[in-house]
Amino acid sequence: MNHNIVHDIYSKAIEIGYLNCGILPLDEALEGYTEYLDSRYAYFPDDKEFKSEDNYKMAHPEIDYPWAKSVIICTVGFSDYHLPKSYYHRIGRLYAFDYRHEKDAEEHNWESQLSDYLISKNIRIAHLPDRGIVPLRHVSEKAGLGIIRKNNFLYTEEHGSFVSMSAWLIDQPLRLVHNHQFKSCPPSCHLCMEACPTKSLESPYTMHRRTCISPLTCKYPEGSDVTKEDIGLQFEGWLYGCDLCQEACPFNRKILMRPTKRDFPRQDEFAPFIDPEIILSMSDEYLEEHFQPRFWYMPKGSTWKWKANAMCALIADKNPKAGQLITPFLDHENPELQKTAKWAINHIKENHHN
Repeated sequence: MNHNIVHDIYSKAIEIGYLNCGILPLDEALEGYTEYLDSRYAYFPDDKEFKSEDNYKMAHPEIDYPWAKSVIICTVGFSDYHLPKSYYHRIGRLYAFDYRHEKDAEEHNWESQLSDYLISKNIRIAHLPDRGIVPLRHVSEKAGLGIIRKNNFLYTEEHGSFVSMSAWLIDQPLRLVHNHQFKSCPPSCHLCMEACPTKSLESPYTMHRRTCISPLTCKYPEGSDVTKEDIGLQFEGWLYGCDLCQEACPFNRKILMRPTKRDFPRQDEFAPFIDPEIILSMSDEYLEEHFQPRFWYMPKGSTWKWKANAMCALIADKNPKAGQLITPFLDHENPELQKTAKWAINHIKENHHN
């Protein structure tokens, strides 16, 4: 193994701005992940229809990249970003500070900078910026960059669970594993599970994707119908993502209490509109043109979902104008939004009678 290039890659990642960087041989990085997926889908068989093929593909990147020998994994911390008041319990922090499609964010070009550096060193790479080319949290823990806690999030000492990750497959047999000692979750602590409104966290280290607020509010196909089993009534006002299991975690407590240092680019532009009443008043064209590029997990043509989520939020807020605001959508041209409006109005009427 070339120790000089290992040192150079790590130093370059830190110079660019990454919180940390590890490198693992591919078989070591992915050890145990297939078994994890098998147990997850045995526990939640209905989750298998949601991206299971992609997940198993990440467990075996050698199929598409037979030349790959190692994986580089880097972490980015974002707990020092200021969360606007209107975002609180409306937009999950991971999504509020998503730099991948925000060109003015200082982190936006970090991935391309490290990619260019690796190529300049004649290292062959494969990298998928919008989706991990390997299971990011699993590999990060294997590399000693953090610990996966009971709520399934990767935690670091500096930023708690408020971190994101990037990975590169490379054609060099390299290894850099950090020997950090992270304190484990106490066996008796179940605060993250107790905080989950939909009980998606049924037990430690599990997550029922069909009932987790985060994918249900912003991803497809799992988030396409908030009326199924009245799941939208449990969103507790979230419009895009959810932080409840992270906010309840004792290992995040000090991090959430400390002063923030930075403002994420263009937050002021969006903050006034993160309100369910205002979202229902927006034109579909405005949502498509302005919201979709920033909150890109909702693909083009699906921004009606903002309004469906806004209806759920009005009900959660017990907004006295909910019926008045939702009624015009009973005749909306989008059948999914019509369906959601009808469901919401029926719930409001039933709740009023009760």
